[in-house]
Amino acid sequence: MQFQTKNQVITKLRQLAESHLLVRGFGYGDRWELESAMTKVDGTTIGLTHPSKQPFMWVTPIIARVTEGSLFYDFEIIVGDLVKRDESNELEVESDTLLICLDILSKLNDESYEWALSKQSNLQPFTEKWDSEFTGHIMNVSLEFMFDYDYCQVPFTRPDEDITAFLAATGIDDETQIFAITYLVTQLKENGLWNKMHALYPFVGGTANRHSINLKNPAQYKITWSPTGVTHNANGITGDGIAGYGDTGYIIAAANKDNFHMSAYIRNDVSAGAKCAIGGTSDSNVIQLLPFQTGNLFQSSINQNTASTASNVSSKGNYIGSRLAPNRSIAYKNVTKLFENTTVSTSTPSVSLFLLCRHLSTSQTYLSDFNIALTSIGEALNDVESINFLAITQQYETYLNRQL
Repeated sequence: MQFQTKNQVITKLRQLAESHLLVRGFGYGDRWELESAMTKVDGTTIGLTHPSKQPFMWVTPIIARVTEGSLFYDFEIIVGDLVKRDESNELEVESDTLLICLDILSKLNDESYEWALSKQSNLQPFTEKWDSEFTGHIMNVSLEFMFDYDYCQVPFTRPDEDITAFLAATGIDDETQIFAITYLVTQLKENGLWNKMHALYPFVGGTANRHSINLKNPAQYKITWSPTGVTHNANGITGDGIAGYGDTGYIIAAANKDNFHMSAYIRNDVSAGAKCAIGGTSDSNVIQLLPFQTGNLFQSSINQNTASTASNVSSKGNYIGSRLAPNRSIAYKNVTKLFENTTVSTSTPSVSLFLLCRHLSTSQTYLSDFNIALTSIGEALNDVESINFLAITQQYETYLNRQL
């Protein structure tokens, strides 16, 4: 596992693609660069949509991680091919690209390469990507190299301190989970969303203690779970609708009365009713997210005493509600806008926010049987920020193989 630069690694990945008898195209860069590469045409270059470039292999960098004695390069590898316009060969293409992915994994595990391949990888199929008839698979890989902190005595970039702190607090060592958390933190920071989070619970690791840790700051707002009624597993947290809840210990500051968001990634369909994903109320000041009320209604109320609702047909979804001003609040489900209204804010509740129910001063109401895979609270997210946040969290859940 001799040290290698990223440039050396990408060169070898390119050589791997060129040596595969079926792969004709190769590219490296962010996802948006892949879309550009699809149709790029100049004097010497043709786009990846050209038949001579099919199937293609695209490598996207995620992050480089340093641990004790090791350096990890994490990549997302996309293998795609065009299907016929009538989609008659879609299954065949999906099967072939999966086999190519398996070939790549097998080759990456070859001892002739001076790296160690993580033996865990999700292979996610896709169809009709990038406004085209592309079908294929996306997989994440992690390549490990020896690193003794003395390579040419050159300063190196330290691993992300927020990721390191969360992993230390939870004791998580599963490579797939580390990859997903790394993606989540990196993307939130790159999109200017990280600093807007006050608490972010990714519900990864499968235990009550790991699910209690705040990714934004493990030393703050650790959830206290009810003695009974909450199930913890690889899919997140699930309430029993009777006694289960989690106390975040987070009380909204007066300064955030008109600048606040809350989100919940709900994986299951449950019967309609007064069931709260996150909430609290005091003195008629209410904050609550009720995804699926009786009458097929969604409700997101933030620091107000009059409900803000929209039509909804299922509890399952990736939800976010934000109050951006005294008379403006918005809500989204799966990047689709549910409402924007002018209900005026009153004041902030004086109680901490609870998960899986609504917190009263001395009791709980609206207990729910939701399966929640992620939740967040913090400053308001505008329309663009909300859509970006929902897209990032959807991809995070996909890496954990628990997406909607």
